Amino acid sequence: MKLKNMLKKTTAFTMVLTLGIMTVIIPASADNIDPNSNASNLPLTDVKMEASIQNYAIDNIQNVTELNDALLSANNGDEFTLSANFDTSNFNITMPKVDVTINGNNITSTKDKLTISGDGSGKLTIKNLTFDGTLFPRNLVTVSNTKGSIIFDNVVLKNGNDGVMDISAQDTSQIVIKNSLFDHNTSSNSGSAITLRTGNLTINNTTISNNIGTGAGYECGAIATKSYKGTLTINNSLFENNVNQCYNTSVVGGGGGALSMHYLEGNVSVNQSIFRGNKTNGGESMNTASTYDGGAIYVFDGKGGGSLNIDSSTFDSNFAYDDGGAIMIQATGFPGFKSTISNSTFINNTALGESGGNRSGGAIQFFKNGGLTSFNNSITGSTFYNNTAGGPKTNVEQRGGAVGLSGTSAFAMASASTSGNLFIGNNVFSNGSLSTASSYKDVSSTSTTDTGKNNIINVDGGATPQYSVSDLLGSNPRLRKNLTSITAGYNPELVMTLPIIPDSLADNNYKGSTSLGATDQRSLKRDKDLGAVSVTSLGYDANGGQLNISEITDYTGLEYTTLTDGLITRLYSIAYTDGSVNIYSGSSLKITRPGYIFKGWSRDKNATEPDPTITPGTDFILTDLTTIFYAVWEEVEHKLTYDGNGNTAGVAPTDSNTYQTGQKATLLGKNSLVRDGYTFKGWSLVKDDANNTLAEGSDYIMNLDTTLFAVWEKDIDPIVEFKLTYDGNGNTAGVAPIDNNTYQAGQKATLLGKGGLVRSGYSFKGWSLVKDDTANILTEGSLYEMNADTKLFAVWEKDIDPIVEFKLTYDGNGNTAGTAPVDNTLYQAGQKATLLGKGIFFVRDTHSKVGVL
Repeated sequence: MKLKNMLKKTTAFTMVLTLGIMTVIIPASADNIDPNSNASNLPLTDVKMEASIQNYAIDNIQNVTELNDALLSANNGDEFTLSANFDTSNFNITMPKVDVTINGNNITSTKDKLTISGDGSGKLTIKNLTFDGTLFPRNLVTVSNTKGSIIFDNVVLKNGNDGVMDISAQDTSQIVIKNSLFDHNTSSNSGSAITLRTGNLTINNTTISNNIGTGAGYECGAIATKSYKGTLTINNSLFENNVNQCYNTSVVGGGGGALSMHYLEGNVSVNQSIFRGNKTNGGESMNTASTYDGGAIYVFDGKGGGSLNIDSSTFDSNFAYDDGGAIMIQATGFPGFKSTISNSTFINNTALGESGGNRSGGAIQFFKNGGLTSFNNSITGSTFYNNTAGGPKTNVEQRGGAVGLSGTSAFAMASASTSGNLFIGNNVFSNGSLSTASSYKDVSSTSTTDTGKNNIINVDGGATPQYSVSDLLGSNPRLRKNLTSITAGYNPELVMTLPIIPDSLADNNYKGSTSLGATDQRSLKRDKDLGAVSVTSLGYDANGGQLNISEITDYTGLEYTTLTDGLITRLYSIAYTDGSVNIYSGSSLKITRPGYIFKGWSRDKNATEPDPTITPGTDFILTDLTTIFYAVWEEVEHKLTYDGNGNTAGVAPTDSNTYQTGQKATLLGKNSLVRDGYTFKGWSLVKDDANNTLAEGSDYIMNLDTTLFAVWEKDIDPIVEFKLTYDGNGNTAGVAPIDNNTYQAGQKATLLGKGGLVRSGYSFKGWSLVKDDTANILTEGSLYEMNADTKLFAVWEKDIDPIVEFKLTYDGNGNTAGTAPVDNTLYQAGQKATLLGKGIFFVRDTHSKVGVL
């Protein structure tokens, strides 16, 4: 453990040394006392009082008493570390006379606020210490020193409920807050993070966020001042989501969520910082006061030669219910007030203008309080995009979507000089509706269009805008890293900016005489670009070809593509002046051109050979102006060949010519080509495509080696028609039927009847294909398929005569006795009968009778 040596060599004063039960006075003449000598050998000149020995460990300070003892006896450069159990009761410390550091050892103050006072002229550094206001209901730190300087390093102040830090230092003192955090604090009638009364304050790399000021009639921003005459400097810090909820009950109240400064006579500088989402008082349930101005920064009656200087900072999405979405500055008197804004980005800020004014300024409002007021303002090299003046409650025609210039009367209006600024995509409302055709979207005092002489302004205003947002900012514009290395805040984040596109109206087009400075918002070298950031690029031009890469639809400021007739014809690689980009090869960009071979790059658009100094894969140093590499192409000669495409005989034609890209070839005929059963119709680029036929003698534009295929059409057989005739086939009377129809192959004929045909002794049975075929008869009405000329023959069946039967009768012919025989058989014609005998009773002398019927 390190013990502080209480014995010091003195030269000009008397030291009091406490030893045991007595106090020894060491006179000023004891200059040569060895501090390591035995105390018992010291000359005793006076006995003051009894006391005890005071020893403590400088790296393990236990309480405030030990800490103050250490500060009182400190040597220049000493550092004292608080113990993990340091008791913060009555946390009041006295400024040392030498430079001393208190290391808080990352403890959290749990019992009392820190008060720093005294007239010590040293530099006191307090680091690694947290104050949590949930543990005690009062402000967290009070500074009221008369001399010296204080540095707060890595100090966290959170959850304070009666303000956080109150600074009342001498005008000559310097307070520094760095690498610190003020978060989720509230206040009543004071600054929710810092109330700055006197002294000089510098804030570096600090975050002041989510703080809310309340009350009525006071300055209640995260940082609040009144009649401040010192110097406030803010570097690389983040102000986010701070809200001033103080009401206006008389003169002031509710303005400036981040900085609320009333009667500012001092000098305020803001550098490389971010103001995001800060907000004034206001809302649907209350009337909007005329002081609910300046969503982020509010200067109310700046005077006495005071100033506000803002450089290289980004103001994003700040909100005022009345005027000045991001900043409102009102100046009064003489000497009055001066403001300068340079190299800064204003995006998405809104001023609703609900107290009734019509020059509210979506990003900034300047207000001149009286005609004799001295008020000088300048804005240079800054970008204003998508800022809005007015809203649904607006009952006037707003002017100045970005910047509003206003005053107490028409003869006392604020002014601002502007140079090298980019205004695009800003908005104004008129009588409750967005006024898209307004000519006052940008600055309230002018409707004149400027395309770069001094600013880019009003280029997207009026009924017929000359340019669109995408013409200057590309697709999907929003804050990007954009090659910056500048950070802000306790947990550092990049100070992002809004990139412009290369070769646009904003690129290297500033023609004004006012200097825009040597660097842009990112501290990178500036050329003659308009707006907060410069762009320098290397472009690759396909020079008649195309780049077969994906279109860049989300522009980040690193690469950009342009299209011609829907094809990507140029790519830009983007950096900054004196920066470098790697040179792409043609293959990496997938560059093509029909009929050509890529040879390389050249700065000359008409070059026939590539530039040997351009080597893909190496770095290229960018200059102020955009450099374009043009593709160098070598034209290819093309051959035209013909293919018989299935020919069965003959030879395809031969074209011995060669053709350059774009040259016309006259198509040849079929030559001797033959394909059985097919007819030649022309040529086609696709083997089996008969729908897009190129005719003999037509012109074809050659861009590649090309093969044309013969197009064949299948021959159609001639239509053959058949006749059907009828033959009476021996008829004895009548005429055979006549069929006057003709039939194609496969067609079916309906067979007719016999008509008037007669054949004696025969009956008609139908028709037959063969004259004497009675076995295969086709009947009337049946269908017959025709495949040839056909004759049908009538089929006759011979009639059968009626059966005649004969009887054979016997006659006794004079018999005298008996009966003639009886034959009961019936006989047909020609049938033979067997004659019977005379019978039993047939008797006649010498005669017999036979009768035949």
